[in-house]
Amino acid sequence: MKKIVRSIMMIMLVLCLTACGQKDSSLAFDMAKIKESSKIKELFPSADVVSKDDLVRIYDFDLSSMEEYLIVAPKVADKADMYMIIKPLEGKMDEVRNEVNNFTEKYIEQFSLYQPEEASKINNRLISIKGDYLFYIIGDKPNDLLKEFMEFKMNEK
Repeated sequence: MKKIVRSIMMIMLVLCLTACGQKDSSLAFDMAKIKESSKIKELFPSADVVSKDDLVRIYDFDLSSMEEYLIVAPKVADKADMYMIIKPLEGKMDEVRNEVNNFTEKYIEQFSLYQPEEASKINNRLISIKGDYLFYIIGDKPNDLLKEFMEFKMNEK
């Protein structure tokens, strides 16, 4: 009897651990609605969508591993506040995360020299993965902004 109970417990444990490792890849976000949201614009009043050319030229991003992205940063480089929502190509999450980490190092270095209070915001950034998306937020209340983004999730299919 003990062997049967132990076997059932082991099977349940394996099933639980297997389920924990799965992510919800059916999760999708409506980038156009996020970009136009008045509530989000209110949180980033002096920010604008970063163009593809600027992402490569100024931010030194390699876009070849990204399927979809929305990156919003200040029009003038006096504030560090920004956000990125990136959907990497299949299997490229680690590459995108490395890309964002490299960017962060340069961004901190840039602000540390001239505006240390902004550099501390960067150090307190929020990086979160929801489904197939990476969220990167620098601001006064990054968790509040992440909650706002969750309002724009939709189910694919």
